[in-house]
Amino acid sequence: MVGKDTSRRAGLTHERVIDCACTLTREHGLQNWTIRDLATALDVVPSVIYHYFPTKTQIHDQIRDQICAELTLPDEHLSWQEWFTQALTALRDILLRYTGLTRHVMDSLELGLPPRSLVPFFETAIVKLTEAGLEENATPAYTMIVNVALDAIEHHDRQSPLSANHHDITAMVNKLEPLTKESPALAMMRDDYLAHLPTPSGERISERYFRLLIRSLLTGIEQELMPQHS
Repeated sequence: MVGKDTSRRAGLTHERVIDCACTLTREHGLQNWTIRDLATALDVVPSVIYHYFPTKTQIHDQIRDQICAELTLPDEHLSWQEWFTQALTALRDILLRYTGLTRHVMDSLELGLPPRSLVPFFETAIVKLTEAGLEENATPAYTMIVNVALDAIEHHDRQSPLSANHHDITAMVNKLEPLTKESPALAMMRDDYLAHLPTPSGERISERYFRLLIRSLLTGIEQELMPQHS
């Protein structure tokens, strides 16, 4: 009996490869699957994958662009503060479904290779800030907003057990224990915030923190960067 030939590419497309890679990323995290895992999921040998994507980085980039394309921008008629709050909260929800992807987006931005699928977000963001009256401060304001938001999302993403750079909150809280006996401030931080993050209510607390962070940042930008008219 002749076994199935998995070296063929019949019916396989770039789109199918990326769809499968996105599924693996959602289930295991971006850094926790291999080309061999991807080939197995598609029922082909690894060399077939390299025919479509010569490097794993190219696959990661395509995953990044496809997932970021899921972002639906808020109503452009919203106030600039509400627009940013809704857009960034939606982006957070999308990125956190794919552990490790936020770090890849941040690295791509640092290399000057932003996700093409986020260009509509970039364009609308600058327009909203300019129309709000920030004028020459629109660019630094935009940079602050995006950097703070992505950093906060990535920090939360690291709390996932799927993260290649896992931040174990429970272990951190335990290590704080000796100092909390000396520091009421640290004890308060532990009891009121940190100790709740690994619990079932942790996601709700983290989302509230994110919204508060963004709103506080936007308020500060309005106060410090918006031209004051007497």
